[in-house]
This record gives sequence, C-alpha cells and structure tokens, in this order.
Amino acid sequence: MKINTVKLIAVIFLIAILGALVSIAGSARQAEDPGVLLRAAIEKEEVDGDLQGAIDLYKQIVAKHSDNRPIAAKALVRLGGCYEKLGKEQAGLAQKAFETVVKDYPDQTEAVNLAKEKLAAVLRARAMIEKGGGEYTVTKIHSDEREGWLSPDGTRLVLLQYDKGYTLWLRDLASGKEVCLLPAPELITDCWWSPDGRLIAYFTGAGHIRVFPAAGGPPKTIIEADPEINKAGRYAWPMGWTSDSKKLMFQVSTQRSHEGLYGVPASGGEWEEIYKFPDPQGAKDRNESFVLSPDGRLLALQSTRGGNQDIYVMPAGGGEPVRITDDPAADKGPVWS
Repeated sequence: MKINTVKLIAVIFLIAILGALVSIAGSARQAEDPGVLLRAAIEKEEVDGDLQGAIDLYKQIVAKHSDNRPIAAKALVRLGGCYEKLGKEQAGLAQKAFETVVKDYPDQTEAVNLAKEKLAAVLRARAMIEKGGGEYTVTKIHSDEREGWLSPDGTRLVLLQYDKGYTLWLRDLASGKEVCLLPAPELITDCWWSPDGRLIAYFTGAGHIRVFPAAGGPPKTIIEADPEINKAGRYAWPMGWTSDSKKLMFQVSTQRSHEGLYGVPASGGEWEEIYKFPDPQGAKDRNESFVLSPDGRLLALQSTRGGNQDIYVMPAGGGEPVRITDDPAADKGPVWS
C-alpha cells in the first residue's frame, strides 16, 4: 500500500513538472508573438508613459517580425509617434520611421495613410522652427500700473485703468497722447486687437464678449453670457482673430471639459465650429487650448499630454499633434506671428 502511494505521488509530481514545462513553453511562444509584443508596447507607451521602453519594443518587433507586414507597419507608425512625443530633438527619427512605412510598406494602406499625415505634420513643424531663430531685441515701450495691449502695427497701445471703473484708454506711442476709448462701468479682463487694427474685442467679468472700433464708438455684444449657462460653468474665452479680421475665435469650456474652438463674425451671428475636442474631459485635464494659424491650416496647442506642459502644432482639420517645445518650464499661451 505504501509503495502504491509513493508511485502515485511520483506520477502526480511528473505530471505537474510536465504541465509547468508546457506552460513555460507556451508563455515563451506568446512572449515572442508579434501581436502580443505590439499590445505590450502600446501599453508601455499609453498606460505606463514609458516612451523609451515602448520604443525598444517597437524596434524589436520591426527587427524580428518584418515578415508580418501589418504588425511591422503599425509598430513603425507607433515608433514615429513616440519620437514625436519626445520633442523636436527626435523629429528626425520620427520622420525616418514614417518615411520607412511609406517606402517599404506600400501594401499597408491604413498605416501608409497615417504615416503620410504624421510625416506632413513633422515637416511643417520643422519648417516653422527653421524659419525662426535669429536674435531678438527687447524694447520698453510703456511703463505704469495699467495693463496694456499693443496694436498689430506697433503704433498704439490700449490701456486698462483699474482705479477709474475699468476705463480703456488709447495711447499713441509716437506722441504719447492718450484718449479715452471706453469709460466702461463693468469689469474688463482682457483685450484682443483685430489684425487690421480697426477693432478691439474684450471679455467682461460677467462673461460677455464685446467688440468696438479702435477709432472710438459704442461696443457691440457678439457673445451674450446667458445667466443659466454661467451658472452651469460654461463660458466662451476669446483666442484671437482670423487673419482677415472678420471673425473672432473663441474656445468654449465648462467646469469639467473643453468643448472646442469656434469663430463668430465681428458683427455677431452664428458660431462656426473650427475644431471640436474628441475627448472634452481629457482636454480639460490636460489644460489644452488652441490658436488658429493666420492661414487657417494649423492649430497651435498648449497641452500636458506628454507629462510637461508644452506647445504642439497640428493640422486644423485634425490629426496627431507634434510637440515643438521640450524645455522643463510650463510652456503655454502660444501666439502666431
């Protein structure tokens, strides 16, 4: 009886060992499966935020599984995306990854189309950066306790005087002469010149957006702050003008989300949707806001999507943002030249 028991234990032990060996072999095969590797790399990138770890896995997939063309092409696109997130210093590597997809994987239509879109964004961002550079001179144009906004041609300054009921003044910088533009009996927080220098928009403490002529004249309300909307925490914040000075752009936000970027005629009227956030709550969490380029093709974006708050550029019609700043400071409030 004792011998049979020992034999039974030995058999069970051998079965357990064989099962473990089979399991280990299966796990090893699974670990080498390109689909499993791709999912692991995406998780490292998007969930863990480990860009370097994800890059290593994407490279491994491309090197070892190039015969699995759909997976390899996807891995290359994701690899380029990781380099994008690392900022302009890695833009060349991002460009190379996207170009490889277009050149070597023409049969992978979806990946090629995405790579072309991302490649175009990278090249546009690089061209913009290369146009910049050069030296800048800082010139002091005015100094007192009033807040000011310089006209597009640099000849005039709108000044907000707080101690006299939020009065707006216009100062001619050449002569130093000032005239009262708007003796406003309401709180004013910010002003925005139209590109042609003819109109000035301002935001009131009650949430209204008004526009008035820079030459003087009564203001016109182009966005009325509804009390019920205000109570719900929804508001419109100006983000600049279109280059033809015909529309004021503004971002609509709530306490929990950023809805999108819109435009409204300078004379008032229907809102035009310019860009709608695909993830409104996430946009709020990432402190995202957009500014449209003068030609209407690109959007400059401030965001913390990469961990730090940086400036990104993306197509106005939608697409993957490309980071163009990477210093440790909080970069925000982009303004187009």
